[in-house]
Amino acid sequence: MGPKVATPKKVAKASTSAGKSPSKSDSDKNLLFLWTCLKSLDAQVDFAVVGQQLGIKATAARMRFVRLRHKLDNMEDEEEQSPAKNEHQDNGQQDDPAAL
Repeated sequence: MGPKVATPKKVAKASTSAGKSPSKSDSDKNLLFLWTCLKSLDAQVDFAVVGQQLGIKATAARMRFVRLRHKLDNMEDEEEQSPAKNEHQDNGQQDDPAAL
């Protein structure tokens, strides 16, 4: 018999909860979180490098960022203007002050 040849093992997919992808609101919240983190950095984007990595021109990368920045700023404004949702669903019952 010849030498043993290693056969690749099957890689199991990481299962998501109930096979669902994150909801749009979760994705939006994560996107706003990332945007807030990026704004807190005092850094400049090298659009030449970004363009090279994505196979687009630096000016196209810059404009894409500008459009994304406007969209994220608008999302942020909407988030701030929307009334805060009550953690407890209003089901017609009054909260018991003693329980708080």
